Amino acid sequence: MAEMNNKLDSYSASLMNIEAKIKVYADMYKINNSNSKKLEKKD
Repeated sequence: MAEMNNKLDSYSASLMNIEAKIKVYADMYKINNSNSKKLEKKD
């Protein structure tokens, strides 16, 4: 049982790490998208 809990804990930590990275990429996309729209308006 303890081995299964350790495995689940490691999976949870990995998922939290992946979710954090996805959030960073989503934030970068939003910023880049906003910047590209500003550039389009200047043209």
